[in-house]
Amino acid sequence: AYSAINFMTLDKQFAKMQQQWDNDPNLNAQQKQDFKQMVDKIKAPIKIITPITIGLGTITAVITIIGALQMMKLSGRGFALAGSVLSMIPCMSGCCILGIPIGIWALIVLSRSEVKAGFVAAGRAASSHRDDY
Repeated sequence: AYSAINFMTLDKQFAKMQQQWDNDPNLNAQQKQDFKQMVDKIKAPIKIITPITIGLGTITAVITIIGALQMMKLSGRGFALAGSVLSMIPCMSGCCILGIPIGIWALIVLSRSEVKAGFVAAGRAASSHRDDY
C-alpha cells in the first residue's frame, strides 16, 4: 500500500528533487543540468518497473497468506510450501528481515514426517466427510 501511494506521488517527488538541485548553491549550472538529464533518463523506466514490482509483491503476499492459512488448516500442502518459499525472497515479501527465518522455519515444519502425516490425515478426513453427503 505504501509503494502504491508513493508511486502516485512520483512526479511530485521528481519535481521536488529538481527544485532542491536548482536551489543548491553548492552545485554549478553544469551539475544541475547533469542531474536533470539523469532524472529524465530514469523517470520512464521507474514508472514502468514500479507498478510491476507492486503487482508481483501483492501476488506474492496473497500466495504467502493463503499458504499460511492452508498450513494452519492442514490442507493444501503445496500452497503452504509455495508460501514458505515466496516469503524468503528478498524484496518480494512484506518483510525481508522476518521472511527468511519464518520461511525457513515453515519449510522445516512442513518437512517433518508427523506434519506430512497430518496433512494426509486431514485430507482423508475431508474427503470422507464429503462422501457422507
